[in-house]
Amino acid sequence: MLIAYNNQQQLFLPYQYTRKALQRYRRQMKFFCPQCLEQVQLKIGNYNIPHFAHFTKNQCSQLFAEGESTLHLQGKIQLL
Repeated sequence: MLIAYNNQQQLFLPYQYTRKALQRYRRQMKFFCPQCLEQVQLKIGNYNIPHFAHFTKNQCSQLFAEGESTLHLQGKIQLL
């Protein structure tokens, strides 16, 4: 997933930050799934864009998935 809540209950969009900043936030913050509100992990790899993933054995139905480009997601956020 490309969006999650941080521990201050604000939407967090990783594409807005540098990889260095994301590494710092990953150490300092907890992130939560927008659907099930379970804690998720921030993944910052070398090949895929930064994103969130559930920990293993999570019970989320995983109906929440953006599946959109960054541009489309930015448009949706502007509508909030």
